[in-house]
Amino acid sequence: MNIIQYLLLLIFVFALWRVIAKKRKGDISTKEWLWWSLFWFTGIIATLLPKTTDILAEKLGLASGRGVDLVVYISIPVLFYVCFRLLSKIDHLEQNLTKLVRSIALSEKKEDK
Repeated sequence: MNIIQYLLLLIFVFALWRVIAKKRKGDISTKEWLWWSLFWFTGIIATLLPKTTDILAEKLGLASGRGVDLVVYISIPVLFYVCFRLLSKIDHLEQNLTKLVRSIALSEKKEDK
């Protein structure tokens, strides 16, 4: 193993540990816990056994057969999807906040009368 593999392994193990800690505290749902655990565990496996991504890349038809290319090709759409989900949630929160502020303002106006 080289230095980058040790660094990646450290990052993935730390992230997995944080996900487990959040689940124990009840900060995330079981569905989120399963998704993130699988995600970080896959990173650990890919770091410990880098040839597995090469084999998978070949089986999926990547001409280069390099696992790094596969990871990049998969990561970009996943990141765009995560950005889309985050923006959707932010919009939803803004709408709820606006409704709440309006409701409070109307109830305070009624109390003043």
